[in-house]
Amino acid sequence: MFRNFVLMAWRNLRREKISTVLNITGLALGMATALLIMLWVNDELSYDKFNLNYDRIHRVVGRFELNGEKYEHPNAPPAMAEVMLKEFPGVELACRFRDFGSVVMTIGDKTFSEPSIIYTDSTLTQLFTIATIKGDPVKALSEPNTLVITQKAATRYFGTGEPIGREISVDGKSMVVGAVIADIPENSHFKHQVFASLEGTEESKSKNFLSDNFYTYILLSPGTTPDEINNRFPAFIVKYLGPDIEKLLGKTLDEFMKNASATYELQSLADIHLYSNFKQEMGQNGNASQVWFFSFIAIFILVIACINFMNMATASAERRAKEVGIRKATGAIRWQIMAQYLTESALIAIIAHVVAMILVELWLPWFNVLADKNIELHYLSAQTLAAIAGLILLTTLLAGIYPAFYLSGLKPIDVLKGGMGTARGKGRLRNVLVVFQFATTIVLLSGTIIIYLQLNFINKKDVGYSRENLLMVYNTGYLEDKVALLKEELLQHHEITGATVSSFLPVPSTRNNSAVFPDDNRDATISLQQWRIDYDYLSTMNIKLIMGRNFSREYGTDTATVIINEAAAKHFGWTDPLNHYISNYHWNAETKETWAVKFRVIGVVKDFHFESLHEQVRPLVFFLNKGKGWILTCKLQPGTTDKVLKLLEEKWKSYSTGEPFEYAFVDQQFNAVYKREKRMGKIVTAFSLLAIAIASIGIYGLATYAMRRRTKEIGIRKVNGATEWQIVFMLTRHFSCLVAIAFVLSVPPAWYILDQWLNQFAFRVGLNIWMFLIAGLVAFFIAFATTLGHSYFAATRNPVDALKYE
Repeated sequence: MFRNFVLMAWRNLRREKISTVLNITGLALGMATALLIMLWVNDELSYDKFNLNYDRIHRVVGRFELNGEKYEHPNAPPAMAEVMLKEFPGVELACRFRDFGSVVMTIGDKTFSEPSIIYTDSTLTQLFTIATIKGDPVKALSEPNTLVITQKAATRYFGTGEPIGREISVDGKSMVVGAVIADIPENSHFKHQVFASLEGTEESKSKNFLSDNFYTYILLSPGTTPDEINNRFPAFIVKYLGPDIEKLLGKTLDEFMKNASATYELQSLADIHLYSNFKQEMGQNGNASQVWFFSFIAIFILVIACINFMNMATASAERRAKEVGIRKATGAIRWQIMAQYLTESALIAIIAHVVAMILVELWLPWFNVLADKNIELHYLSAQTLAAIAGLILLTTLLAGIYPAFYLSGLKPIDVLKGGMGTARGKGRLRNVLVVFQFATTIVLLSGTIIIYLQLNFINKKDVGYSRENLLMVYNTGYLEDKVALLKEELLQHHEITGATVSSFLPVPSTRNNSAVFPDDNRDATISLQQWRIDYDYLSTMNIKLIMGRNFSREYGTDTATVIINEAAAKHFGWTDPLNHYISNYHWNAETKETWAVKFRVIGVVKDFHFESLHEQVRPLVFFLNKGKGWILTCKLQPGTTDKVLKLLEEKWKSYSTGEPFEYAFVDQQFNAVYKREKRMGKIVTAFSLLAIAIASIGIYGLATYAMRRRTKEIGIRKVNGATEWQIVFMLTRHFSCLVAIAFVLSVPPAWYILDQWLNQFAFRVGLNIWMFLIAGLVAFFIAFATTLGHSYFAATRNPVDALKYE
């Protein structure tokens, strides 16, 4: 019997060639899109789960508030891991990371700039599941001045040579390679290639509990819950932070807590990638809302494709109604007819899936570039086979279950007499499904438009400093005092109109968050950004001074002065900031003594965005630092980039001792901050176009059916004097009305979803109805253009041919 079902299904598909091609094309596009999104979602959800004990691994994060300013970061004091192992029952293992930034690594006569180095404990490969290739990483990281490198780094540094025991100069300090480990998987929230031993650093032994610079991970014993550990942090704060706060601020912990709060808590390793977005993350994380948003897109696009099949199947019901009537009259029972139509649906789904897999193979390289991923599809894995089988089954049921129920339920007497009985009902259902298709499409189009507008807003917003024609040269700290000579020599060339040396820039660079207090009021202590800059920083970056003056070489006392931003003046409640002081704390970790140094405010700069537009502008203080830093920023004359780069490289070689010449442009670094949003915009645009294509296929099929069904009506209207354009208007009006209804229904959910997304930005575009009207007009144009050809052809046919139809 099943063989007969398959043969009959194949014959029906061959007989209805246009309908079959449209169904397969629509389903293939829907399935291919759903598969791509599923691959991306699966990759996002898999982060850090390659670790065997990922569900027991947690990171310690801190959440603080001081005089109204909140500070949240994924770091902990250097001694916290030691304390937790000793005093927190249920903590089985701990591992710390300390990131000191990029380094220059020298191997013989070769020099490498290594941004992916991090210092860590010997428990690295015990806590995280990382395979050992050569050597003993536990032993290596237990000793000072040793390195553990990944296979990729070993190949880059030594080629096919033996890496174990080789010496590498790290910023001039000799270290030895003690082990080689497997490459860190792509779906890890940290992807470093070089791990240096923390054993050789003084900071790792510090007992200063007010210093939070270490990423601290712990492994809980089986049965221990995160809440059990979290409940012990208040006692930890009293015992260890309390004494340090009292020595730093001169007040007890209880007094300090009147205007502050402090807590630590555990964050699950599996939550870091999607649910953590601290400023000090080890890399750019994902976003859980994006994962769910794209998951819904996959479902909706697949549903749109299935709706096409349902609509065309029910639209062709009149043509197949007599077949059902005859089969029922000759003894066929309902389940057999249902099985027949579900077999047809399954056959179309299988063929569509084969086409979809071809499309996935063709699109996957492009999609990886678009999504900044390295996703691979392993066809023979159990997970992939289960996903494929589930997708085919889901598509078969979604696309075929209603047509099977509907056609198998027709009464033999009605259909053999030529009546359908429920035509009005099925017509209404088709209309509902078309409205759903276009409502989904309009939501996606609205998302594309508003994401583009927000990104355009970011690009055009005045961020308070120059972004164009600014070139950054890295690693100038290695030049030491010679960097001042390099800067002065470069300024002799007219192509370079300004230059400044600093480690602090509004785009991603070094940050320094430290405690200060206004005037003599220690009770008003806050932690804010403290940047050390030179005399030419403000002019080179084009940061506007709105009160007072800049640092000047004419004033020898400017080392005891500061410049603040508007946000700092506002926070301290100063209307005349130039008559005030800012004091910062100096802390001796050995004696645990503290003293304060006063700095007079000499200027106020207009607020500029040194963090992303996701954040409000926070308080900032500039201190004078005469020409020291790791970045030389040059302001160029427009159109001189190539000439200046050649000049800079020549000068760098003459001043450096072999360090690589590395540079970047400020505007490129600014754009990199919004890489995730731009990537999302491109993906939504691509999927919106696919949704439009799938919906258009459905409209095309329904239009074909509608014109065929109304052939006689059109002929009679023309004989009675109707013009061709009156006929066209009549035929296109129906689908245009459906799009109008879809627009009305789509605006509320689209508005809510996009408003929630925009709320991630402190500075954003406002939503306006015209943004959604554009999406509605695009959908209307697509529906109109899709049906126009059919309508015009039907309207221009000879009425005689139409009246002879059937």
